[in-house]
Formats: sequence, structure tokens, C-alpha cells
Amino acid sequence: MIQTVRIRAQSPWKQKDIALFHQEPLSFEISDRASDQLIVLTIGPDSAAAPVYETVGEDAIVLDAAALSVIPEGATYHYNIWSQRSGQLSLLQRGKLFVRRSIAPSVLPVTLSAGTLSSATVGTPFSYAPIVIGGTAPYSFDLVAGDLPAGLALNPATGQIYGVPSVAGLSIGISLRVTDTANATATLPAFDIMVEDPVSMPDPIAVTADAPLLLIDGDSIMDYNATRLVLEHYVGHQFRKPQDYNQARAGDTTQQILDGTQAVVDQIESGRTVVLVGPTGANQATGSSTFAEMSAQQQQIYDTYLAAGAIVVAVPTLPETDIFGGLDEKDALLAWVYAHETGGSVSYGGTGYAVTPRTRFYAVDIGTPDRGQVGAAAYGPADFNPYTMKNDQTHPNGEGSRYLAERIAAVLDGLVSSEIFAEVSPNLLGSDMTFGGVVTATRPGITGDVPSGWDVSRSGSATTWVCSKDGNDNLVASVTGAGNNSTLSVAIDVQVNGGMGDVFDMVAEVDVIGAENGFRGLRIIAEEGTDSQGDADFYPGRSTLSLRSVSAPLMTAEATKTFTIQALVETGATVSLVFKRAAVFFVETLVTDLLISGTPTLNAQVGAAYSFVPTVNGGQTPYSFDLAGGSLPDGLSLSTATGAITGTPTAPRTAAGIILRVTDFGGRMASLPAFDLTVASMPVPVNTGVPVLNPTAPTEGETVSVTTGSWTNAPTGYAYRWYYNGVLQAGEIGASHTPQTGSANTVLTAEVRAENTGGWSDWSVTAPSDPVAESSSFTPVPWDAQIANGQDLAFSDGDRTVNNTHSNNNRHCRGVQPMGNKVYFEIATTFDVRGVGIADETMTAFQTKTLGVNCAYWTGTGILNGSTNNVGGSYDDGDVVQVAVDRTLGLIWVRKNGTGEWNGDPADDPVTGAGGIDVSGITSPTVFPMVSLKPGGITTLQGSPDRIIYAVPAGFTTLP
Repeated sequence: MIQTVRIRAQSPWKQKDIALFHQEPLSFEISDRASDQLIVLTIGPDSAAAPVYETVGEDAIVLDAAALSVIPEGATYHYNIWSQRSGQLSLLQRGKLFVRRSIAPSVLPVTLSAGTLSSATVGTPFSYAPIVIGGTAPYSFDLVAGDLPAGLALNPATGQIYGVPSVAGLSIGISLRVTDTANATATLPAFDIMVEDPVSMPDPIAVTADAPLLLIDGDSIMDYNATRLVLEHYVGHQFRKPQDYNQARAGDTTQQILDGTQAVVDQIESGRTVVLVGPTGANQATGSSTFAEMSAQQQQIYDTYLAAGAIVVAVPTLPETDIFGGLDEKDALLAWVYAHETGGSVSYGGTGYAVTPRTRFYAVDIGTPDRGQVGAAAYGPADFNPYTMKNDQTHPNGEGSRYLAERIAAVLDGLVSSEIFAEVSPNLLGSDMTFGGVVTATRPGITGDVPSGWDVSRSGSATTWVCSKDGNDNLVASVTGAGNNSTLSVAIDVQVNGGMGDVFDMVAEVDVIGAENGFRGLRIIAEEGTDSQGDADFYPGRSTLSLRSVSAPLMTAEATKTFTIQALVETGATVSLVFKRAAVFFVETLVTDLLISGTPTLNAQVGAAYSFVPTVNGGQTPYSFDLAGGSLPDGLSLSTATGAITGTPTAPRTAAGIILRVTDFGGRMASLPAFDLTVASMPVPVNTGVPVLNPTAPTEGETVSVTTGSWTNAPTGYAYRWYYNGVLQAGEIGASHTPQTGSANTVLTAEVRAENTGGWSDWSVTAPSDPVAESSSFTPVPWDAQIANGQDLAFSDGDRTVNNTHSNNNRHCRGVQPMGNKVYFEIATTFDVRGVGIADETMTAFQTKTLGVNCAYWTGTGILNGSTNNVGGSYDDGDVVQVAVDRTLGLIWVRKNGTGEWNGDPADDPVTGAGGIDVSGITSPTVFPMVSLKPGGITTLQGSPDRIIYAVPAGFTTLP
């Protein structure tokens, strides 16, 4: 039987204890899981130890007996179910996992495996636990060889090596042994632990426009508008505060605070961040957590932030009166926090707990509890008892908020150097930073003089604010007996010329006179406002307050932005405020992480186009790309603007270790994982259309040519051979052959093969010709060799074949046989034929007359007859162009290779005279076949019946 536990992936976390029998399987079924959401299961002996089992799943996680063997029979372990999205973990369910003993347990031999051994750093908490399988629990552990680094210890009950290393160095040959209750043992192979010195951090942190960063975590003490708001008025101007800087949550237990640490870690900038951890342990239900559990959770919270590179400032658990009991536990938790800075041992319940001091850790000294003083007697500037800090036993009262804020501020002040007003440059307020100039107030409820350039207004129609300028260019605003709650707003428009995502902060310094009479605090509104203000009871504390806005990015590009300082008072308030100075400055551009992704095709082929374009997200455009490793195969190139790798490979090769890198405008870099690109040789050509003899009924003395046929894989050359009745004719290796006298009645065939960079193809053979006929009386139909006159034209095959031998210029030629009224002829083409058609007697070997008047010809895509007529298709090497001319109708039809549509139109037909292209403009009574050749072009005129390959259209005659 399998036990099934159902978990909703989108619900708040809950606690559930699970009991099962030994070797009984367990299934966690996950519902409503998002597509990008993974489920992580961890199991450990307690919440402070490293997990002994961890797995990742999606919609179901099934644990069989082998997986559950990490939990000894009869033992209770702890489990957590986590949701993992975009690298962040959040808790879905937790609880205890109890494996009941079976009647006859199956005992496997005890084995000990290494698990994961992480690196160690001086001053940073370290934990390592091996994995035990089999045997009979409980186990005991001991070292059989080697020494642990200073500061580390072995837990003999769990095998955990833990502590905070204190000395750098290499400890070698450590061997760990486990023994079960049956005295069976297993030993790990020897291993080493290297302890490294920590990365040094400047202390104090220099204050700049974007540093240091302040993050706040903890329970309700730091969540409600009390201590935190007073603190921000005291030292908040020295720290940059991101939008989610306050992660404190009212009512959170220590475990819940621990579960939420990832949201804080994600914002930590190593060496530039202070995390203020508020009190923990105030919200535990009776009996839900022991001191051992809470202290271990607190320690894990601190160590998580320290490991991320932050300075941790910790507020101890606040003591309480005996209304709720548990005084000893509260006092022990308070001492436990102090010990993290100084080191020492804390005793609770008869057990001593040793604490090693942490570097970059500061505990806020809130005083020594004195249970002899309670109530009002404990109050006073020289005699404040922390027990009376919480007037309602949950949160600090006004006196307690000021007391606690002062103690925290004393620590934060010591962590920074300089001050923000001296470090920001430029101050975008310029001369307005000291509220210069004087104009008469005009806003309702504002009387007197206000600074020029600033807009001073108020809310609360029953309250009047009196304003003036003092001798130091300060704005003085006073209210006497405020008629209602009122807000004084001092605003200015600033030229920021900012882009979307840019961050601009404002800092203001204000003196408060008479704060105890109704003053509720300051507020700054930049992109968004600072938190709502607290009660008047929280102030004065200090007479000079400085506040900084929350660092929020611009949502759109803005040239001018309004920044506002607000002062809040309550009904009946009598307060004077002196606005002394302010600054507006650029902080940073919030840019998402630069990411490059994509899966390159790892195989390419010579002669075949290749393309890979990566996807880039985040960073700042424009991007640039380069290769951080390897080189591209010949024929491929990288676009530095788009990252596209494109081209046609020219040689086989395996290009190993190619690393494509992107760099954004801000200098950030990201790279794809290295990959190998293998270019294979091009396959040899493959015949897809057999070659054809021309003519197929040859006569002795008549030259027969053979087409190349059709081939795949881009041939670069051809070879030929000829056969009589299947007998190879030695030395006949050209694209044409002339049967000699005496070859009558033999059957002629030819073979063609093609080559490319991959090699030669197999031979492809033509269909056999008709038996060679004896010499006939047909009159050859040649080109007119007489008009060539030495103009780069060479003639062969009885002048039926013409070749343009000029290296640069086109040449033209016409036939010697004039046409009748309805004539059909064919012209065999090569790659370099410019056009075939008809021309009058004025056409020479080197000059074209007027199109449509002296000549008309098909270029392979259109007929040029004075206007271009699209006839579709094209012709190429080896094609035979068919031409039908009707002089009476003044029309011409063309197509190729005996198939397809005349003039590319199914309605055109020379037999019926349908369609046709107009050539009536050629009025000369003498018209000849005509060809236009590019340099190197060759054509053969097939005009006599013995050379015609395809059927002559009915009603048309050949040239002789």
C-alpha cells in the first residue's frame, strides 16, 4: 500500500505531520503547479541540520523504501516541501516524518556515503553531514584519522561536522566512521577540508549615491510604523533603500522568517549591504518551538545573510513581563544574540549552548533586564528598563520606539563613513538645495514668504501654516494649534532627463522645534512615497531629522520630475519646522540580469547554408558579440551586432570550444556554454534527371550533343563518355560526338557524371539513340558565319554551334536561313546564353538594333519585344528552347524541353494561333533565328529535321 499526501502548489504554506510504516512507500501529489515551477523535497534529522535526502519533481514525488531508508526505523525526521521558481524557494508544506517500527525489520548492511562537501571560509558557518544507509539506528560517529580544522566539531550522534572555521589552512586525511547498535561499522574514504580566508570588506562602508544598501527583516517590531520609522528619520538618509527593503512581517514566527530569507538574499550586494534583522521569537505558540529550535533558526538566519556578503545588525528578542511566562527563555534568546558578536556560551534548561563569534555581525545592545523594575517606575532618560519597552506586551510604545531606534542608530552610524550630503555629485537641486530666494506665498492656508522655485502647499482646510526665510536661507514653517490633521508639502520640479529604469533619490534635512506637541514625522515622495508616518508619541527623539526616499525606478522616461518633502502634524499641534537643505541625485539604472540563450545546431555541411541566432534578455542595449573561445569553421562569420552565426561552410572540420559572448552597453557579459560545431563533407551529386542526346536520331557526320541532366548537391563540373552499341569509344570525353562515315546502324549512348567538393557521382546513362542513319540530303541550317567578321565568334559543327570567345562583352548572331511564314526551330543553350529569338538582316555579330523593330528574344524570364512580356520559367545549361514564329499573324511562342506551357500561359497555342507575343513591329521581309551570348556562351541551332528533337507544331515547318 502506498500513502498519498496531496499538496497545492499555489496555496500558503501549511504544517502536516506524516506517519508511515517501515518500507511503506510515500507519494506527494502536487496540484495546480505552474509550468515553470519545480517542487523540491528535503528530509533531515532536524530543521537546523543539512538534509540527508533531497529530490526535485514536478507533479508527483514518490519515495520508495530505498529513498526512505535514510530515516531509521522508529525515528522522527523533519521534511520540507519547497516551490522553486526563477531560482527562488518558497515553502509549501513542512512537518515531521515518523517511520513506525515494523514487527520484523529488514536490516541492510550499514554503509556511509560522502554526500556533498562544500568549501569552508574563516568566520563563515560550515556544515557537512555524510549519508548513512542500512544498519540499525541509532548510530554513533567518530574520527578514525585526521584532525578537523580549528573551530569545527563532530556531532557524534548525527555525524555532522559543523562550526565556524577560525584558522585558514588545509586539513588532510580526515576519515569518518559510523557504528550502529549492532556494532556494525562503515568508514568513509579519507577526505580533506580546505579553509580559506574570507574576502576582506572595507569597514566602515563609504557612503555614495548607491551605497550602502539597507535591508530590514524580522517580526512585527520592525514591521509596524514605530521603531523603524523613527530609525529612518535618524540615520536612514545614509542608506539606499530599494523598493522591497522591508521584509519584516507582523506575526511571523522564527521559522517563517527563516523561510523568507531568500527574498532578502536576492537583494544583497556583497560588501555593500547592511541587513537589520529585527527581533525573532516573539510569535511562537506555546510548545511549538523549543529554545534549541528557535536558537538554531536564528543562527541560520544570521549565517544565511553573512554568507551572502552582508553586514548583519541584529536586534535581540525583546524581553517581556511575566504576563505570558517564559521569561527565562526570552532572556536566553537575548543572550544568544549577544553571543554571536562576542562569542561565549548560553545556558538554558540545564543545557549549555556554545556560540562562536561571527565576523561582520553586530548585536544591538538593548540593556540588561531588571525584573525588579516594572511599570512607570522604570521610565526615565537615565533609567530605562527594556522590560517596560512594550506597553501592550506586543510592540514598543513611544518611549520604547525612541529607545530602540537610538540603540540601533548607534550601531548603523558606526558602519558608514562621511555623510550623504557631502558625497552626492551633482546635486540636481543646484542653488535650490538651501531653499534660496523669496516670494510671497499664494497657496490657500500658507502665509508669509516661501523660497522661489519651490511650491509650498498644505492639506487640512482648518489649519494655517506661517512661512518665512531665516538668515541662513532656510525655510521656516510653523503651525499653532492645528485645526485638523494637516500635511505641509514642499515640492520642486527637477530636470532629471532620466530614462525608464533610472533611479533618483531625494534627501532632506529638517529641524523640528516642539516635536512633542503633535509632530507625526516627515515623508518624501520621489517615484513613490516613503512609508506612512506613525503617531506623535514616537517623536521627538532628535531635533534634527534627515530622511531619504525609497529607491524606485522611473516607470517611463522623464525629462522633469517632481520631488516633494512632506511634514505631518495632528489636530492641535504646535510645531515649527526648519527646512535646512535637500539633495536630488542619480542613484543607478536598474537593469535586469544579462542573459543569452539558444541551442546552436551542432552539425553543418559543406555547401549548405548554416544559421544560428541567439536570444538575449536583460542588460542595456545596444549589445555587442564576440567569441570568448574557439573559432568558426571556414565560410561562417559572426555578426557583432546581432550575434548571428551564418554562412556556407567551405571545408570539413570540427570547430571545438566555441563560446559565444554578449557584452551590453554597461559592460556586463554573458556567454553561451561552449559547443563544438562539426562540418561534414558535401555528399556527392545525385542524378535526378537523366541526360538527353540531341538529336536522338543522328546521321553520319552529324554532331550529337548530350545534356548534363539534373543533379543535387551543387555540381561544379561534369565528365562524359560515349558508346557504340555499348562499346566505350576511347578518347571521346567531350559533351558532343560526331558519328563518322561507317557508323550507320549503330546505337549511340552517352554517360555523364558530376562532381563537387565531396567527390564524383556515379555515371548516369542516356536513353539509346535511334540507329545512326547514313548521311542524308538534309541541308544543314547554320549560323551566319559570314557576318561574324572576326568579332569574337567561333563556329563549329558545320557552323550550327557558335561560341562567344570575348572575355567581357556580349555578342549577337543570326542564322543564315531566312524564315517562311510559319517556322519552328530549336536552340540548345548553356549557362551563358543571354537570349534566343528572331532578328532581321540588320542584326550583326556585335550590335543589337531596336527591340520590337529589328529583333525580339526570350531572356529566360521574359520576351523583349519593345516591352517586357513575362512568360514564366527560365532556361539553363542543357535546356533546348523551342521557338514557333507566325509571320502572318506577327506572333511568337516559346517554351523549353518539349513540355510546359507556351509563353508560360495555358491559353497560348501556336497550332491554333491562340495567345502569342506580338512581334509585328519587325516589318522586314527577311527574318532569321537570333541568339545573344554572354562571354563564354555557346548555342547550337537545331533548325533542320535531322536536328529537331521535339515535335514540330502542326502547320509549322522547319528552316530548310
